[in-house]
Amino acid sequence: DTDASSLEHVQEANGERVSSVDVSPVNSLNKDKDINTKRVTKGETKQQSVSHKSVISLDKLPKRIPAKYHYYKKLLQASKRMHSVLDDAPFDSLEMIDKFLIQLKNDDDSSILKFFETKPELKTIKYWTELINNYLKRTESDPEVIEGFSKFLTYREPKYGQSPLKLFGYIASDNNFGYLCE
Repeated sequence: DTDASSLEHVQEANGERVSSVDVSPVNSLNKDKDINTKRVTKGETKQQSVSHKSVISLDKLPKRIPAKYHYYKKLLQASKRMHSVLDDAPFDSLEMIDKFLIQLKNDDDSSILKFFETKPELKTIKYWTELINNYLKRTESDPEVIEGFSKFLTYREPKYGQSPLKLFGYIASDNNFGYLCE
């Protein structure tokens, strides 16, 4: 029964059934819907041209701000908040912090980089976590807040690693400690 001639009568019956099915042509698609097609005619490709008005020049695109500027801003804002409470503040004055913030706003981090070079401890996680813990001990009456910050540091350590800038990015985005960077 695997011979093709034995299937001849089945094919004829199916042919009659197929011819009786009413199939609407593709042209009857709803006119409101566009079909994105590309026509190729004998090796020729027709494409829509792009007008010069639809191309945006690079100087009109919004400037992308490096992530490190965002992190520096959060670190500086936290330093500004803690400055008056701490005995050994990382920056000499609030004016110095404001100057750095203005320079970052103008896409210039050269001064703050030079400042960090003069004080290598500012590049360490240990310095900043001790500073924040000291600040929290002086300002928070609830010991659970300090314990919560320790848990926060432990949980986030794999993410911020040895980068104080990333640490302040995570602090700023945290619901419990984000206020430090405002």
